[in-house]
Amino acid sequence: MSIKGSVKPKCLIKFLLFQGCVKKKTVGSHTKYTKTGILRSLTVRENDKEVPRLHIHTTLKTLGISKKVFYAWVKDNC
Repeated sequence: MSIKGSVKPKCLIKFLLFQGCVKKKTVGSHTKYTKTGILRSLTVRENDKEVPRLHIHTTLKTLGISKKVFYAWVKDNC
């Protein structure tokens, strides 16, 4: 994983659970997570090798979390 780049799906899921998100449902290869207070569900494709940077940034924007906070958390926990 490069800094401020893509991460493994397990790492993103671990972060979502750390933020209080809960697994809502799985549809095909997509797993949806939700959290009280956000308007959109967060989708993760668990079988992919890495989560693209754009997908990570969209997820962070939905959660209202900065990239700096996320990548610092990834560096310490993944």
